[in-house]
Amino acid sequence: MIDAMIDDEEIDDEEIDDETPVPDASASERWIRKRIGRRDSTPTAMAFVFTGRDRHLAYPVTVASWSNAGISLLHQIDQALKAQHPSVHLPVVSLRSRIELEDAGNLRLDRDLGRGWRGRTILWTETAVPEARTAANTVVLRWLVNDVGRLLRTEDAQGALDQLKQLAQTQRAVEVSTRKATPFDWRQTLGKTAKGTSETSYPDLADVIARHLAGKVVFPGLQGLRRIAVGDLSKNQAELITDPESFGKDDRFSLVIRVRVFSFPGRPTPVIVIEFAKRMWTSGLKASGTSKTVRGYAFPDVGVRAFPFTLVSKRQDDRKYRFELDADFWPIRQRYLPRVDKVSTDWIFQEGHSAEGCKVFVGLKHGTGTKSKTSGGIPDLDKMEGFRAIRAILAEIGLQPWQGIEVVETSTRSSKDRDQHWRNSAREKKPQKYAAWLQEAQASLRACYAGEHHVVLAVQPGHGVERDADLAEKELTVTLQGSVHVQRIPIPADVHGPRAQLPGSDIKAAHERAALRIKAWQPFIDIVKEYEATTGRRIDGVLVLAHKWYVGNQPDDQVNKRAARMALARGLGVPVQYLLPRHGELADSGEAGQGAKPSSEHRIKKDTEKFQHRLMIAWLDLAYKSLGRVRPGKLVSEASKLYKGAQGNRFGNYPDRILALGIVRRNERARLRNERSFLPFAIELDVETGTCTASFAYQDATTEKVTRSDPLPLPQALVKLARLGPVDLSSAAGGDRTRELGERTQAFFKERIADLMKRGLKPLVIVDADSARSYWQWLKDDEIDPGNMQLAGGFNALAAWPKLRLVRVRTSNSPKVLWGNTYEGVVETTGEVVTYEGPKWADAQLFKLTDTVRTDVYLSFGSIIRTGQTKGQSCYRQMPGMRTCFNREKRGYVAGDMKRFAEGWTTPQGVEIFVVRPGDDDPDQIARLVEWLRQCYAHYGDWSIKPAPLFFEGVLKEYISDYGLDESEDGAEAEEQAEADEGGETEEQ
Repeated sequence: MIDAMIDDEEIDDEEIDDETPVPDASASERWIRKRIGRRDSTPTAMAFVFTGRDRHLAYPVTVASWSNAGISLLHQIDQALKAQHPSVHLPVVSLRSRIELEDAGNLRLDRDLGRGWRGRTILWTETAVPEARTAANTVVLRWLVNDVGRLLRTEDAQGALDQLKQLAQTQRAVEVSTRKATPFDWRQTLGKTAKGTSETSYPDLADVIARHLAGKVVFPGLQGLRRIAVGDLSKNQAELITDPESFGKDDRFSLVIRVRVFSFPGRPTPVIVIEFAKRMWTSGLKASGTSKTVRGYAFPDVGVRAFPFTLVSKRQDDRKYRFELDADFWPIRQRYLPRVDKVSTDWIFQEGHSAEGCKVFVGLKHGTGTKSKTSGGIPDLDKMEGFRAIRAILAEIGLQPWQGIEVVETSTRSSKDRDQHWRNSAREKKPQKYAAWLQEAQASLRACYAGEHHVVLAVQPGHGVERDADLAEKELTVTLQGSVHVQRIPIPADVHGPRAQLPGSDIKAAHERAALRIKAWQPFIDIVKEYEATTGRRIDGVLVLAHKWYVGNQPDDQVNKRAARMALARGLGVPVQYLLPRHGELADSGEAGQGAKPSSEHRIKKDTEKFQHRLMIAWLDLAYKSLGRVRPGKLVSEASKLYKGAQGNRFGNYPDRILALGIVRRNERARLRNERSFLPFAIELDVETGTCTASFAYQDATTEKVTRSDPLPLPQALVKLARLGPVDLSSAAGGDRTRELGERTQAFFKERIADLMKRGLKPLVIVDADSARSYWQWLKDDEIDPGNMQLAGGFNALAAWPKLRLVRVRTSNSPKVLWGNTYEGVVETTGEVVTYEGPKWADAQLFKLTDTVRTDVYLSFGSIIRTGQTKGQSCYRQMPGMRTCFNREKRGYVAGDMKRFAEGWTTPQGVEIFVVRPGDDDPDQIARLVEWLRQCYAHYGDWSIKPAPLFFEGVLKEYISDYGLDESEDGAEAEEQAEADEGGETEEQ
């Protein structure tokens, strides 16, 4: 169906945001008189559902598992290798590759190949039982002879190896059986939610769809899809990929399709979500990059499979790191590249793309691979065309597009300027908006910091950043007009820099190196305390100006930033934020500004503007994010509109307090030797003041008793958290740990809800199901019952809180939603009618599921600002259409081919909002309010994924002593990366 027409004048503002006019003096022959847009009246969700037919259709799946004797002997060999000096790991990666190549029907390979806690199962395959048994045992025998035997050094281990080889020779090392997969046969819970008939229902459904798509042409003009075997027997997804396409001389990419299976509360059958992404291929690797492993793929000339392999950065004899092909590549080489004399990483980059018999490519990772001229993400035209092709293919197996959503009208709007009225250009062009922003900022500072925000600017000495410190002081003073006081203090020399150049460089344990860094911060802390005592001014935060990369492309030691947060929060009791200098990386020939090639005036100006931008983002995070600050006036105003006319408390009927419950979880990683972290939290937002308090539960390291912290203002809670060191909620192991974590987490949640219900007049509770559902089972789709909350060992917990308003939030299971959109125009000179398709993503929109039973489930799509995204373009072929352009006489639309889109393309990610208990409210009211909580921040002009106050869990994560955590959530760095990549993720999120 087609909605009302939209003429070009009405869509000009929108088009300017996502199209960059290009001067074209030769375009006068094809000027368009008027462009008209027609949008479909119903949205298209990138998802499928069952039609109801073929429900009992069964697919045979062959299962290969270690025999009891086989796994016992393998365990003996593994232990012997670990006991050797030097210790050696069982070469599992080569066995995985051998199995992939030997079994053409392989569907899934267990990541641990049947050696982990999941059981003895190695793989699932389409291959019949006799052939699968022979293939599996043959592969194991070859692996034992060629890869394992050469590693053993003891007689006992050699004896176990001989016995296991004997089992493989007689086909008794691996046992093979068959099972029937019924991917379209699903049960229902009492709440009418889809529930698989077996533990394999989700992966089986994803697999049968991927098998049906393999070899099919989905993108016009490209070859058929290749299937990639999944490395997890329980994962609800499958993946397919196209052969690499060229973009220019060295840039190449593939289009990726992911099939993911989800359930929604109250929906009797699952939803199959189709995701589109772009995988970039790199032309080189940085040995000292941010990643130690990189994934590559082999594309044989024959077949519909693509085979993964790994490259690992290893230290060479000259003490430098270089990437080498891991053991999983050599079976690929033996099978498909036997004529190549010498295969190496250099060969892959120089000749792999044209190798006879099998093309080989290495995936691009930011910070590790050579940058590409093209960026990630697939334009919406390619998604829509791909989805239509998949629709025709999947109709053959009884699937149809999902149409169970409808628009819910809201007052939210698309992001336009990120509320960045503090920019120099904004101050000059829109002084009234800047004045309004400044007035609001100063009012917030008066309310939060007694009128002035007192910041210490901690400057890294000897690295060319003093001039940036001068600029930072000046910019903050000018922009905030006296509302910020900056005191500059140098930081110690041995708290930042490459690991090799700092004390303790030979210490492998991250937390031990971090302890040295924390100690090294003490002189700085003493200086700040002396300054406070002398001046009588209490500081409110520390802004650290330091480099991330150093001479020779060496990164800052990964523990440094987190150690600094811990040291300064503990020593000074204030939050910490980082700011990159104008040159985030020192030149190879010397320090920034010393020996580097002279920059053009334009480049210097651009670097300065980016630095000013990072500065303000970092300061806003320091001033407001650490408070858990939202814009209270805006929040109250919006809530009043939503609950207009409602009577009740002095706030009206809208929530006066909003409580967010979740878990900050981080598992121990052996490679980093860091502590594991598990922290249930409760963040409470006071709607009237716009600030948050936080509390959390942990096991006291000394008494081993559970401790629940009192609610504290968020900055104080961060300081307390930093002083705790590594946090956990249980010291038990195995199943006892899981049980204890669940019991203690639920007890904490129950306590916080009960306390809220005593104080709040109309409270709202938002629970993060992404982190909490494994430890509060009731949150899962197939167990959640709005009428009977199971919490802390009790049933019907809601009896004590009959007026509780409860919302469950999930962030990773919503399909993309597009609006079909057709443009039409008439050429001025010839009268020719030009039409083309330009789909538009869901932007600042809320949808309600219409095909659920007795549940209120919504999908909220935020807004992402990106420039240069011209609707109707393709990333892999030229498309006819109209583009904006201008010459000296005229500006408008011109008919002609649109170039392939090479920039980054991202669209908003959907967030599921399940209004479990609306209390006395209309569920739509609550859903609208929760959506509005995604874009009400004092420091952040974009839409966030998680709504406030759940959004502020990221601040808690920064102050946990887990030194293996990435620092990607740092505001300034994240903003810089977004600017550099323009949304160009390798794979769209």
